[in-house]
Amino acid sequence: MSAPPVLERDAPPAGSEAPVEPVRRPRRHPWVAIIAMVLGALMIPAVMAGGWAIARHSPEAMRVVAEQHEPAAERVRVETSFARVVIEFAGHDDAARLEVSTSSRDGADRAPIELVAEDDGLVVRDRPGPGTGWLGAGSTVAVLTLPEALDGRLAVDLEVGSGALEVNGALAELRGSLSSGAVSILGPAGDIDLVVDSGAADLAGGRDTRIDVRSGSVWLAGTYERLRVNLDSGWLDGDAAVLLEAELSVDSGLGSFALQEPMPAATTLDVNSGMFELRVPPGLYQGALDAGPSGGIDVDPQVRVDGGADRPQLLLSVTSGRIDVTVE
Repeated sequence: MSAPPVLERDAPPAGSEAPVEPVRRPRRHPWVAIIAMVLGALMIPAVMAGGWAIARHSPEAMRVVAEQHEPAAERVRVETSFARVVIEFAGHDDAARLEVSTSSRDGADRAPIELVAEDDGLVVRDRPGPGTGWLGAGSTVAVLTLPEALDGRLAVDLEVGSGALEVNGALAELRGSLSSGAVSILGPAGDIDLVVDSGAADLAGGRDTRIDVRSGSVWLAGTYERLRVNLDSGWLDGDAAVLLEAELSVDSGLGSFALQEPMPAATTLDVNSGMFELRVPPGLYQGALDAGPSGGIDVDPQVRVDGGADRPQLLLSVTSGRIDVTVE
């Protein structure tokens, strides 16, 4: 699911441009392309319905309706059900500045998003009251500008409904939940603990990373120290390096994920009834393959799994689904 569209405007707030997505490699196992086509067809009704709602409730022009200032902090909580929140690191003082633009004409100049200072940091949240909310806010963009010194030091807690969060920089920590919206982090996100319901997350690296994907989708790039992904019925894609340990658990979900060199000491892939393509560098591995009576594991001949204890571990198990190990 993609981030909410941004309407054209005469003077977009600084930093509100959509981030450039990382280059995604097109090489995939044949069944991956087929599944992608099927998923795309299933998403068409939802996309059409969302477009109708946006067209109906969004006037043609964006306008700046509020600008707030608070002392900067090393922790920010984002709570929104409808807005697109962008975090920038461009300030040269100790202040945090929130600029809110909206296409809504409800509530006159009342901003649907507000910045609040609390004891444990800053909060960017939906403002309660008439003229706000998913139907009343139109298309809303809130740009939070923080000091450059916080790039890589900021901790973010999020609770995003059908809105979006974009961070144009690096984080020290990312925690929270994503319902049907989108999250995009352009730099490494530190320690990550994220739940993706039916939304989409695009991440570019982290340290100790745990992601639970229910029916949404996740794209992973960059480098991770430890990576643990639980995939229920969603989709996992990406091309990343994992330094120590990669643990992927798939129920009925689907995925195509590439591990870059150097391979982690241990890679575990456990598939129940889903289908998963794991792309690895060719070479010698210490492998353990366990396929149930109705499951299947297919390993490329360039990936040898008869190595000794000094080789990276490749631990694969499948109950009734399918695992394809291909060469990256």
